[in-house]
Amino acid sequence: MNFSLLRRQLQIIELLAQNRSFVVNYDMFRTYVWNDDYINNATIRAEVNRVKTVLKEDFIKNSRG
Repeated sequence: MNFSLLRRQLQIIELLAQNRSFVVNYDMFRTYVWNDDYINNATIRAEVNRVKTVLKEDFIKNSRG
């Protein structure tokens, strides 16, 4: 598998891997990936979707509610 990820995308994967079997909420993404900067939820969703596209596997599952 040959792909290239940005630093932020690697941080997203790292956060998700560290919290496998748990729900990672937006605040956790803001703290770990964006260093507590306020980033809106749509931006976080877009970046997670980019990671999902690059991985081309269904490793990341979305949870709503």
